[in-house]
Amino acid sequence: KLILIVRNYKESIPRHKEGKTTLSTLKNSCSSNKSSENYTQMLEYYEYFSGDKIIIYYEDLITKLKPTLKKIINFLGEEDKYLESFFNEIEIHKNKSIRIYGVSQTKGEHINHHSKKMSKQQRKNWDEFIKNNHKNLFDKYLKRYEEDE
Repeated sequence: KLILIVRNYKESIPRHKEGKTTLSTLKNSCSSNKSSENYTQMLEYYEYFSGDKIIIYYEDLITKLKPTLKKIINFLGEEDKYLESFFNEIEIHKNKSIRIYGVSQTKGEHINHHSKKMSKQQRKNWDEFIKNNHKNLFDKYLKRYEEDE
């Protein structure tokens, strides 16, 4: 079984590239030979994976945690008997996660941080690059991140 967690490329790439938001940063992140650094390669792997798979969006984990966790539990074929007790102590779990994570800019409270540092035109340029170079992946998995007109 495969679970792929996807985050907005305008957030995840700058997060892992020291806040760099240039178009060349995006291009390099979509052409790296290191699979752990190649944003689109992970989506391509997911696309062609023939086993059971599910895509989870990072933003849903932040904004719709309970239904998203239920979706994951159901996908794994597990019971959700501990879910209520988990949610009764959600702040404890959240704080432990943040401490383990290290430096967090948003403390799990916001889904947009790095993209706010980009101009609207920069964000549109990033969308256009992904659309033009990875149209299928964009249309299937990333359209939700497209900048509004």
